[in-house]
Amino acid sequence: MLQVVGPIHRIEGIMDQYKYIDILNEVLLPFTRNQMPDNWGFCKLTKTRNTQPVGLNNFYVSKM
Repeated sequence: MLQVVGPIHRIEGIMDQYKYIDILNEVLLPFTRNQMPDNWGFCKLTKTRNTQPVGLNNFYVSKM
């Protein structure tokens, strides 16, 4: 099991759905790709709850 703390990202202004997607793509996704082994797979729940459509769409576009 990995014991790594992820990067800290400072948010300027008001957080909205578009900034959230930018943080996922520019900060979290590259960090995760560098930290996870090549054979690691993402386990996705079949029933999503409390998920905005724009955030959910990002998971499919990024192939997470």
